[in-house]
Amino acid sequence: MSSDRNLQSRWGKASPLHDPVLLANFSPRSSDILITTAPKAGTTWMQQILHQLRTGGDESFDFINQVVPWLELPREGFSHQERLEQFESMPDPRIFKTHCTYEQTPGVDICRIILTTRDPRDCCISFYHHVMNMTDEARRRSGLKWPVSFDQ
Repeated sequence: MSSDRNLQSRWGKASPLHDPVLLANFSPRSSDILITTAPKAGTTWMQQILHQLRTGGDESFDFINQVVPWLELPREGFSHQERLEQFESMPDPRIFKTHCTYEQTPGVDICRIILTTRDPRDCCISFYHHVMNMTDEARRRSGLKWPVSFDQ
């Protein structure tokens, strides 16, 4: 497994919402579906649609990321190896969400990609309200700060 020290720069820099080690060591399958979006561009909606199509209407989860994981998101309490094993144990077709750039997304040459777009102005407004509605703990875990104003 590649460690932080010997990763190619294409995987990006580590942050509370981005784990380049997971990306560098992920094993894509030709049956994988990657939902690629900018934040607040319909990601959760697309996760729900694809999961419901895949399962015929399964509602037995508390949070969509349990059944359609966020590929590059670190999870507290789980090592890189444990996360990768969780991904490997998922049945086909596996569906993942990602906010990675094209260059950072593993498997773009073999996976099916669903690109969801939205007017960037609407994404910004939605993201502002999203951050405003987060708890202090959620903002801290995400590395986000309380915005002083919308313009900021």
